Amino acid sequence: ALDRWTNRGDWLLWVDVAMLIPPWDTPDEFLAPYFQEEQADEEEEELEPLEPLNDATAGPVDPEDGELFLRIQCSYAAAVKRLDDGLGRLLERLDAADTDEEVLVIFTSDCGFALGEHGYVGPASPHTHEEAVHLPLILCLPGGDAAGRRVPALTSAADLATTLADVFGAELPSAHGRTLLPLAYREAEEVRPYVCSGAAAGDAAEWSLRTHEWAFLLPLSLIHISEPTRQAEI
Repeated sequence: ALDRWTNRGDWLLWVDVAMLIPPWDTPDEFLAPYFQEEQADEEEEELEPLEPLNDATAGPVDPEDGELFLRIQCSYAAAVKRLDDGLGRLLERLDAADTDEEVLVIFTSDCGFALGEHGYVGPASPHTHEEAVHLPLILCLPGGDAAGRRVPALTSAADLATTLADVFGAELPSAHGRTLLPLAYREAEEVRPYVCSGAAAGDAAEWSLRTHEWAFLLPLSLIHISEPTRQAEI
């Protein structure tokens, strides 16, 4: 795709991967740093080596099972390391591309993934906990401008389309997202004073309203919402 597009004036490459969603098909080279056998002391009982957990089934987990929690965390870390390796190779390919055009790279996710922090794994709970709604968002600006700078402003997934439209000079009159370029180029301190998010599982859901200082969480039952309202909200 890069060979075909990088010699054009304007182009957009959207890469969508699901390697962080179970089952994790992670090669041994990425698992090895997290599942090395520990050498026990002479006075300590030899422990069974920790095994990777490739298929972490979404649902509740025993909060007292420390070994399971560690297997989930390490298996996910290995999957993240594999993703990081692939992203690094993509960035190297962009650097080597035969083009004079400057490139903007955006790295983000559509949702978080619970790893047992609140007693469940995956999208099995209708709660908007931090691990579900606090998403990674990295902008690599053309020319490396503001590299390494952290921006504490609140953003939303809805801002992604508006930002891309701003980059390409397109109009999105019906969009309610805000372009993030003013934040990236130090032209604004914030683009929104609060952010909304929601989660649903089965017949339960939760909406949240967050500012920098506080969070309001509203749990509700979908079975008490009329069908037209439910379709409109979800």
